[in-house]
Amino acid sequence: MDSKRIVKMQKLLVAVTLLISTITYQAKALQQFVDELPKLPTVYGYWNPKAKSGSDRLTMGMFPTKWKFHRDLRPTNVFAYGVSKDKASVPGPIIEARPGKPTHVTWANYLGDTHLFSSTPKGRAIPTVVHLHGGVQDPQIDGHPLAWFTQKFNDTGPAFKTRTYTYNNEPPAGPGNLIYHDFAIGLARVNVLAGLFGAYVVRDPDQETRIFNFLPEFERHLVIFDRSFSGNGESMTVDPTGDRDVIIVNGKAWPFLNVQPRRYRFRITNVSNKRYFRFHLQLPNQNQAPPFIQLGSDSSYLPSPVRTSQILLAPFETADVIIDFANLRNNT
Repeated sequence: MDSKRIVKMQKLLVAVTLLISTITYQAKALQQFVDELPKLPTVYGYWNPKAKSGSDRLTMGMFPTKWKFHRDLRPTNVFAYGVSKDKASVPGPIIEARPGKPTHVTWANYLGDTHLFSSTPKGRAIPTVVHLHGGVQDPQIDGHPLAWFTQKFNDTGPAFKTRTYTYNNEPPAGPGNLIYHDFAIGLARVNVLAGLFGAYVVRDPDQETRIFNFLPEFERHLVIFDRSFSGNGESMTVDPTGDRDVIIVNGKAWPFLNVQPRRYRFRITNVSNKRYFRFHLQLPNQNQAPPFIQLGSDSSYLPSPVRTSQILLAPFETADVIIDFANLRNNT
């Protein structure tokens, strides 16, 4: 083999190695616990006098936008839910509803015809449809995969019935925690990967005030998922195996949360494609960690609270827990 060919092969090998490195380096290169845990925005599906906002008729859009997942990553191309493009977020905003009071949501598709992962034919608008995971609703508003629609409802699937979905928020779907997410046929996996998911909470204020009485600043949603990034973070990668190496909570990679020495309530949701999470608390110097007091699972409360040292969540499962940090002053 002549020297020129050897040099070309060496250059090719270096190029391939660099390409692999740009895809896989992020998890090792990213410093953990440098971004504070974001508090997810909330949209009220009823008039909330304390917040002075909300309506039982909402319009929620799906937008192509950018999202910054880590201090050291550039903004990443994503699809995101929001009441407007400038307020769209990953995860989408929490939709809060009241038991037995219907919430009417018009889901609007602004995604155009260019998918982040090249999963739609060139020049064809991106179809979407929204399913409320854990909800109980009529078939025509259940987010059937064939009820998809494109931008401005120019094209619709054979099961499409209505532009506005009415969620009755009745048991067994609440009080508790649900998840809204894309469910379009053939695209649900990549649309969710792109960022189309969010938390939906059916809250009974009388019951919760009587039992828990938590102020809003001491109750946090933790929406957890895994992703991998290419290059400097401008895009996410689609691994056929579904294995991803960056763990994200509320839209930030490995964030931190400063807590006061008191009780907190966490609604923990796993929105990964296939990853299971086993949660436990670990303290320095082998100090005994406080337990989880689990109140609920998915869209309902448990018959009675359960004390446990760890919680296992499969994809699209939710645990509603209390953690008491009262005895952990000056700990990390």
